[in-house]
Amino acid sequence: MAIASVDTLTLLNGWARRMNVPIWHYNQVTGAGVNAPLSTPRQDVWVQDEREYVAEGLSTAIALAVPHLGYWPRPVYLEDTLRLSPQTHHWFLGLRLNYGYIQALGGRADTLIAPSATVVYTPGTPDQQSIATITVPVASGVLASELRVYFRAADRPANFVASVSEVDDRWWIDPLTVTISGGVATIRGHRALFVNPAIWAEPYNAPNYNASAKNRADTGDSADFVSAVAVYRVRPDPAGAVTFLSEPHPDCGPVGASGYIETPGTAWIEQADIGTIGARVVGHCAHHPQFVRVKYLAGLPTINGEIERDLQTALVRLANCEMPQEPTAWSDERLQIWQKDTLIGAINDARTPAEGDSPFGPRLGQVAAWRVISRRSLGRGVSL
Repeated sequence: MAIASVDTLTLLNGWARRMNVPIWHYNQVTGAGVNAPLSTPRQDVWVQDEREYVAEGLSTAIALAVPHLGYWPRPVYLEDTLRLSPQTHHWFLGLRLNYGYIQALGGRADTLIAPSATVVYTPGTPDQQSIATITVPVASGVLASELRVYFRAADRPANFVASVSEVDDRWWIDPLTVTISGGVATIRGHRALFVNPAIWAEPYNAPNYNASAKNRADTGDSADFVSAVAVYRVRPDPAGAVTFLSEPHPDCGPVGASGYIETPGTAWIEQADIGTIGARVVGHCAHHPQFVRVKYLAGLPTINGEIERDLQTALVRLANCEMPQEPTAWSDERLQIWQKDTLIGAINDARTPAEGDSPFGPRLGQVAAWRVISRRSLGRGVSL
């Protein structure tokens, strides 16, 4: 799966699908079975710098959209620290978190399922639909939605998208389909998503490293695709989901790393869509708490593992307007789509007053994105 130095909520490959960029070329692959020949005008494989342009645009688009939406386009793990009113009855209180569509309370817990699961490649019909398949045993109670596949740390080149850990989501391979039957998880995805990252780390061929000689993976070379991946279970851990923070007091226990006495609490979801929960202290050492810290999973539920179609399109069009420069590898058809999004809209085009006040800017892609985002906005959450 194409990766980048910034997190795009797995939209990096989604952008290519929405823009009709061939998945093989986008992931720097050519060879037998690739559905678009490189002889097509302006058609070439993409190299990392070009994917980074897209990622920067997507990252900016997400950062612009989320405050207006009041929620994330897909579930993400979050942590809010909310100031409490001095009049708050801390034994039982209602809170509105910063983001809506709460899925669960708790911080992120990562459990390694398989450190080096074998990837089996099977040609499809036609060959451009070649499939990668991974099978791993899973324990009872593991959900298909909890399984994630990552490039192994051993396959990540030095000085290329440096990762904090093996479960750094920039190295998450997506989209994949996951099914579980009889204690075995079967995971499938397009072969182009499993390119050996060493190919991406080297954009141009030696010895001259000329921009006209792009480095490419070849469908006929097994070394150009990873042979194994790491499979993790990622789920919310309810332990420590809520903590009350109080000023130090002689009658209460030690001060935590936060500089406050940290007293555990319990919480429950009340209205998931607008982000409200109920919470209370567990124990008796929350002496007039000033803050409450809440860890939670929240965001618009995905459909078949992907961000909802209209919101995904809005983010892609907004990202097109935010890219630092135009990539060079796409065909005239895709270039025209990008250029249309970046045009300044005509004064007399069919906009409502609200759309004419787009906070993103006057370009067609920005206005189209605002049309969707303003309609789907919950407003920003606040503490109650």
